[in-house]
Formats: sequence, C-alpha cells, structure tokens
Amino acid sequence: MASPPKIRLVRNDNEASIAEFKAIQEARTQLEAETQAEFSAQARARAEAHARSLAHKHEAPPGESLPDGLSRDRSKLAEAAQDKDGVEQRVARELLDKLLTEIRRPDESQAELAQREQAELSQRLEAEERVRAAREAKAKSATELQAVIAQQRQNEWAMRQRAEAE
Repeated sequence: MASPPKIRLVRNDNEASIAEFKAIQEARTQLEAETQAEFSAQARARAEAHARSLAHKHEAPPGESLPDGLSRDRSKLAEAAQDKDGVEQRVARELLDKLLTEIRRPDESQAELAQREQAELSQRLEAEERVRAAREAKAKSATELQAVIAQQRQNEWAMRQRAEAE
C-alpha cells in the first residue's frame, strides 16, 4: 500500500479557506472510512468463500450424515467469521470516530503548534541570554584580571623603589 499523502499545515485565517480545509478533511475521512469498509467487505467475502469452499469440499454425499467433528468445525468456522466481521466493523467505527475527532480539533492543534513554537522561541531567547551573560562575565573577569595584574605590577615597582632607596 502506498504511503498516505503528506499534509502540510498552513496558517490562513480566511474563513473560506478554513471551511474548505474542513470540507477536504471530512471528505478524506469519509473516503478512508469507505475504503476501510470495502476492505472489511472484501475480507468478509473471502472468509465466506473460503468457508463455503471448505464446506463443499467436505460435503457428504446425499443420504449420509455429517460426522460430528466436521459439523463442529463448520460451526466454529462460522463463529470465527462472525467474530472477525464484528471486530472489523468495530475497528472501522473506531477509526472513523478518531478521524472525525481529529478533524473537529484543528483549532486545538493550531494552538498547540503555536504554543510549541512559542516555547522553542523562549528556549532560544534564554540560550542567547545565557550566552550574552557568559560573554559579559568573561569580559568583566578579564577587566578585573587586568586591574589585578596592573595593581600587582605597581606594588612590585613600589617594592623595588623602596629596596633601591634603602
């Protein structure tokens, strides 16, 4: 099966565009639900054809009764086919419900996307602020170090002057 088409989120506040987007999403959801229903129907038809084939293969000639084991196998096969149909229908309904729920929440996802972008921007600003603070601290410590070195040289010069004076 081919990969589903990629959907890009585009921010557009035009009401017509939003309505068109919602209509497209609903059409996609409906198409996916119909496709899932077709797959379920095909699987069900294959299972029924297989069951009929097995039943026909094991059919007893007229006048003979079916062995108990074969009768039980047929009933188990029929139950399994019904269970499979029920599960497929339930999964199709759940998928449709999930897709409809996702379509009805575009504002929430747009708000979540905006919030995520805002958080990334805040993190980037905090990182830049830390870098700036580190640069300022480095410059300040370099200035202080130069002042200490200058003071130490001045003290050494003063000590030499005293030593020479004595």
